[in-house]
Amino acid sequence: MLVGDIMTKYYKGNIINVNNFDESVYHLNIAKTGSEYQGNVVYYVLNDSSRKASLYFKKYSKDDFNKIVDDMTLLSTVHASDELKNYYDNLFADVFKMNANNVLGTSIIYEKIYDNEGNIYGKEIITGQIFPINSKYSGYDIVYIHEPVKKVYLDKEHGEVYYLDHFGNCLIDTNGKKYSINRYTSLDMYVESYSDTSHSVFINNNYISISLQYPECFTIKMKPKMAFLSNQRIEYAIAGDEIANELEVNNYVSKFEIGLVKRKRKKDFIKSIKEKSLSNYLGDDINFVSNNIKKERVSEEIITKEMQELEFMLYRLKSVSEDNYNRLN
Repeated sequence: MLVGDIMTKYYKGNIINVNNFDESVYHLNIAKTGSEYQGNVVYYVLNDSSRKASLYFKKYSKDDFNKIVDDMTLLSTVHASDELKNYYDNLFADVFKMNANNVLGTSIIYEKIYDNEGNIYGKEIITGQIFPINSKYSGYDIVYIHEPVKKVYLDKEHGEVYYLDHFGNCLIDTNGKKYSINRYTSLDMYVESYSDTSHSVFINNNYISISLQYPECFTIKMKPKMAFLSNQRIEYAIAGDEIANELEVNNYVSKFEIGLVKRKRKKDFIKSIKEKSLSNYLGDDINFVSNNIKKERVSEEIITKEMQELEFMLYRLKSVSEDNYNRLN
């Protein structure tokens, strides 16, 4: 069973609950080595930070990091100004660039249609139920947390971070891999408390130098929001608009067509999609046009514009040569 004609373009996406997004958690951990007095201060974005945060902030200068640490510390209190919070909310929204394409939901194949205002919707190809399409977040509720002080060991040369395990018997890297170290060295590391204290340890057949650090650790919690037209109430929307090929469309439709179990699965699927659709209010007097009709309208507009340009050129030609005008007209 094929739905629609051969020229129809179909898309893959997920029907998602737009009022129940999971909170995403990111980390920014910054270590400071050296002395302001000696003028050799260096900041490190530790590799146990979230990858996107690590890549973004590594380009910052010493003065930038001073401000970042001060601002993030303030943001974790109730004393931060709205202006400061808005600035960092926008910054982290840009750094992490989140969207709803990977949000878990009900996988569907759909056809794009449009309302009479040009807003885009998806029409699921088995049930014909219509949902708005939206993968973009309109904003985020963001919380900043200044985490308690922790003790880490930094390999400055390679930018790697290690933790001493609870018993002080070994070092653990950010991937959870453990490295046994000399018993006397581990005892010194376990009891020491001064920053920049260095140790030479044998790891992966090499001696590396690591130093004790107490990094500033921040957690950024982001809960997305999604906005729709003011005259609508939307509980479920389609996220994702990857083109579906003919094989995927045929497999999607045929999985409900054969056998008693498949017929029951189809009945349950239709019921679920309809319940989600009925949870939405799309507005009064809404009219839809298909993707193909919209394309035809665009083509008509282009042809009309070209005809107007030709008529204008003919009009100018008439003032130069009426014979040529009559022949071409």
